[in-house]
Amino acid sequence: MSLKDRFLAVQRLSEGDHGDTPKLTKDAGEAHLTDDKKSHDIGFGHKITNDEWAKGTIHGIQFIDSNGNYIPLDLEQKKTIHQEDLRKNLSLARSHGWDAKLKRLGLEWDSLDERYQLALGDLAFHVGGEKAGKGWTKIFKAIQNKDAEAFVRELRRRDAGENTAGMDNRVAKITYAVNLIDSLEGAKRAGLTLANTNEIPAKLAPVPLSKPITENTESTSTNLFAQLPNKRPSWLRRATDYTTPTTENNETVRTQSGYSEDLGGEVLFPTIRMGEQGLYEPEDPFREALKQRDFILVKGPAGEETQTRATELSNFISNELIDNARKVGLQKEMANQAKAGMKEVSTHKRLFKKPHPTPISKPQRGEDLEFPGEEILALFGTLGKATYKHLKDLFN
Repeated sequence: MSLKDRFLAVQRLSEGDHGDTPKLTKDAGEAHLTDDKKSHDIGFGHKITNDEWAKGTIHGIQFIDSNGNYIPLDLEQKKTIHQEDLRKNLSLARSHGWDAKLKRLGLEWDSLDERYQLALGDLAFHVGGEKAGKGWTKIFKAIQNKDAEAFVRELRRRDAGENTAGMDNRVAKITYAVNLIDSLEGAKRAGLTLANTNEIPAKLAPVPLSKPITENTESTSTNLFAQLPNKRPSWLRRATDYTTPTTENNETVRTQSGYSEDLGGEVLFPTIRMGEQGLYEPEDPFREALKQRDFILVKGPAGEETQTRATELSNFISNELIDNARKVGLQKEMANQAKAGMKEVSTHKRLFKKPHPTPISKPQRGEDLEFPGEEILALFGTLGKATYKHLKDLFN
């Protein structure tokens, strides 16, 4: 999914689907009007104009038949209308002031970072292109200064003259979708003080993967193991299976944590998942984990102490649990092969890259085939001497 596709999806969610046929608006700005004076919405936030009522079409898509009956729109038609609305309002905003403001700062639209273009597109779509073009100026100074936080602050708008959680949440979700902020904490820091959505992480903290556990290793490992849920998430079960392929960096999983006020703790989630085509990185791993309900929750108040416990658990999972489980699994297979007299052996490539071993025949006398003893010892130092000797005998 591209950044634009992700933006469009989040924008549609923010607008909400107003229906396949016209519905009276629920906008707060029209709450004081009688029904006969209110506007009508359809699809993803489209307000039907007088001209569209007269023609019975919206951007060329018919929604009223010749008898005056509504024709329900399908999803693709609503998406088309949404994108045409976005294009039209952005064009209006640029022609009514944005291009001129950019020019005065020595900037031009086509050279702007895509993240800024998309967020500005949402602004124009949401408040109307002409109004946006005339009313926003400081936001372009923030772009010139490459100040993403100030840019997000300038995106803030009001509903019926007041700052609201709904408005702040909309800007927070859009700017998170286009990678201008990384968390709810970042949104608040940028001035969206009323934002309280649980659709983005409250606080995102990268979790180190290589930090060794050095103090009280045995007791610490026991305590950390006890924090794991009885039913292991599918991504954790996959990562501990030695037949699972890895990334170029020999990873089967990579994790981050983000605090969720709604769940009351640090949410530990994978940033690498397994799909039909192999390992991949989700566009929004935090939201994907919430959707799949396959996160590990480290309960506690927001703060360094809970975050540290999440980091320790992640270190334990990657440095001990996964690593040891994969080695033990491979060692068992190698021992079973040796015991059964099977004429094959797995090297480090078997562990890290190929999910199925490739049998190799025992060499005949006179054939030159070297036993990879040093390599096996280096990788699997815990192999028993008898198993090691049996494997070596296969080559002699």
